[in-house]
Amino acid sequence: MTGWSTSMAESVRRRLRLVTAIVAACFVVVAGRAFTLAFLTDTGLVDRVRRQQGDVIELAPRRGKILDRNGTLLALSRRMVSVSAHPRKVVDKVGTARFLAPLVGQSPAEVLRELRKEKSFVWIARQVPPSVRDALDAHPIEGVAVVSEYKRFYPQGSMASQALGFVGLDGVGLEGIELSYDAMLRGKPSTLVITRDGVGNVIYDHVSDAYESEGEGLVLSIDLNVQSLLDQKLNEGIKSSGARRGWAMAMDPATGEILAWSVQPAFDPNAFRQLPAERWKNHPITDALDPGSTLKAVLLTAALETGTFNERARLFCENGEYKFYDRVIHDFKKYGELSFPQVFQLSSNICAAKIGLKVGAKTLYEFIHKFGLGERTGIDLPGEIRGLVSSYRSWTPVDLANISYGQGLAVTPIQMVAAFAVFANGGLSVQPHVGKRVTDGRDRLLREIEFPAPRRVLPAELIARVNRILETVITPEGTGRMAVLEGYRLAGKTGTAQKFDPETGLYSKDDYVASFVGFGPVDAPRAVVLVMLDEPQKSIYGGVVAAPLFRDIMSELLPYLGAYPEMPGVRLS
Repeated sequence: MTGWSTSMAESVRRRLRLVTAIVAACFVVVAGRAFTLAFLTDTGLVDRVRRQQGDVIELAPRRGKILDRNGTLLALSRRMVSVSAHPRKVVDKVGTARFLAPLVGQSPAEVLRELRKEKSFVWIARQVPPSVRDALDAHPIEGVAVVSEYKRFYPQGSMASQALGFVGLDGVGLEGIELSYDAMLRGKPSTLVITRDGVGNVIYDHVSDAYESEGEGLVLSIDLNVQSLLDQKLNEGIKSSGARRGWAMAMDPATGEILAWSVQPAFDPNAFRQLPAERWKNHPITDALDPGSTLKAVLLTAALETGTFNERARLFCENGEYKFYDRVIHDFKKYGELSFPQVFQLSSNICAAKIGLKVGAKTLYEFIHKFGLGERTGIDLPGEIRGLVSSYRSWTPVDLANISYGQGLAVTPIQMVAAFAVFANGGLSVQPHVGKRVTDGRDRLLREIEFPAPRRVLPAELIARVNRILETVITPEGTGRMAVLEGYRLAGKTGTAQKFDPETGLYSKDDYVASFVGFGPVDAPRAVVLVMLDEPQKSIYGGVVAAPLFRDIMSELLPYLGAYPEMPGVRLS
């Protein structure tokens, strides 16, 4: 009996221990879950719970101002009002729609469509004039509310529009400078807090501005006076040449500061939604094109630096037609023997191909990259592409010949500006940029924007030799004769390039890009200027349609920058 009792007691104790263990395990699970909910809860779950209870809607913030280098206003944010509604609280929806429609610039049908939605909150109109608040204060409507937020305005209209870009309704940068400097410009917004009851009805809403702050301001390197000049001349050039569109840029070769960024036709960022997205495109950084004969300046540099040729060399240009493997290379004119400088002054494709074959694929490829072609410049604008320069290891002799006169590779216009800055500043690579300074809400300097320091990529003595030849291009005997500007010594290069058709995989027989890129004065360059005309109709040649634009721009730009024409018999540096 005693043994049985002992066994019974042991069994009870085992059961108690088991029950205790189960209870302890459950406690651990519950405690762990409580800890997870309190401290480690997935943010998605929290968001779902909060959405069931209400919404927190960020209102468009007060972005910082954007100014040109002289303090002229390019972009600012103004206080506007936005009209919202709680459809379930609006009793007379038809009457409300008729009242609101003329105030917010919509039709009664459009407003009524929002008021009839099965939602607890809808926007009727965003960022409308403050007078709308006055009208609703005078005639309040149950279920309709007005909140303040900011709208972006561009007082200069379409000037530098592709560079500036624009913002969306929420005040977030979508394109251009507004996008690349968005985090700095945006500031912290106020919020509209909406609280709902258990069945989704709005029971409370209010605007919280506890953390609202204005964004920092931005001063650009762009000079609105230079911008206006480039816009005017480029539009005149597009009209006179019958071109589809065009680009022109001016840059300080010593610093990389962009003085003007013209893409025509432009668009008004105040009304960007009224135009197709193609019009917003920032072609100088998003389009890669064959550079044409402007690349011969790189070939010229490679030939002199390696000692493959010198200024005394002479070449036979085959009287304008050169059969090379299965191709025939042509020149614009039937040149016979030319001196080495004349090859570039007159832009002979045939002799450029011969020089390239002597220089060699590896060397030419290395010099192309010394000038930054086929690489992003790092400009502080969004959407920049690399272009396309294939490895020299894949080049056939025909490829090398074509590349020597600028066909068979693709570079962006901003890369060509940066490349010619190397010639203008004596062999230094600079990073193009549009940002200059950061300011506070009262336009007081907070800090300068820092960019990589210029770095030497080629000897100054070599660049001086190259520039003496590039200067002969802009003479009465050169292909850039229409860029000659009395009283100034300028240097540059013409370019005429067939456009590559990605659909056919071939070069177009009809569509060309005509360009001219150069700088001046040669002794003390103030600006590098590039002009490109896409698909000109009256003439395809850069020396005919782009060179005169370069001349006209320089005739006004150089005096503005403090470089005045030399008097006959007197040389000014």
